[in-house]
Amino acid sequence: MILEIRDYKLHPGKPREYWQHYADGGFAAQDPRMHEHLVGYFQSDVGELNRIVHIWQFDDVAQRDELRKANYARPEWDAALAKIRPLMVSQETTLLVPSPVKGMCPLFEG
Repeated sequence: MILEIRDYKLHPGKPREYWQHYADGGFAAQDPRMHEHLVGYFQSDVGELNRIVHIWQFDDVAQRDELRKANYARPEWDAALAKIRPLMVSQETTLLVPSPVKGMCPLFEG
């Protein structure tokens, strides 16, 4: 199991517009199989503001790559990205694997 954490830093004041684009078709534009792997979408409230963070859970990197390729093959996803990318200053993706110590990742240990 891996977690993918995608951290988008937006231009000041743009989170509301980001959420609107995503609600108005961005979520629906994704390959529906992606939705099964979404842990959650979040926004910063304290500290560094104007951040959108989404977390995804996959069995392994191969599953992540397969679903992302299918997602990027969708023209409607390209159209959604064209609306949200101009709102972004930067993005960072982190892939995390569980701790090898039993009991340290109780949500993901079955």
